[in-house]
Amino acid sequence: NTRQSRIPETRLFSSCPRDWIAFGNKCYYFSDDVRNWTSSQAFCASFGANLVKFDSKEELNFLERHRDSYDRWIGLRRESPQHSWKWADNTEFSNLAEVRGTGECAYLNGVGISSGRFYTERKWICSKPSSYVQCAVTSGSLLHGVS
Repeated sequence: NTRQSRIPETRLFSSCPRDWIAFGNKCYYFSDDVRNWTSSQAFCASFGANLVKFDSKEELNFLERHRDSYDRWIGLRRESPQHSWKWADNTEFSNLAEVRGTGECAYLNGVGISSGRFYTERKWICSKPSSYVQCAVTSGSLLHGVS
């Protein structure tokens, strides 16, 4: 009597909080309400996130597509026009795109990245790495046709 043994297979599923959007290996939150830069960053931090940080042109294009025609705060700031741009997590900005204006906080506005005063109220975008949920799946026992 030969019994065929099924090998358990571990799969990783990325999970984002409710109302957050998954893209690549991150989760993004696009706000409905408006806040100043500091208050927006505090909101993101309460979810273990930061105002959005992007690492590629593809990611920037994704953010622009989901911006909904609103100006939205992102995680770039500087102490003054003489200082360099830094992300909310204090890492250096690689100048992946030009930041226009003389403000100390950056936002997406449809023509790229602009900067303004931190106290202006705008919508915002948070980002954080997606958490991965490990699921042990026995190969051959997956339901087909279920998305």
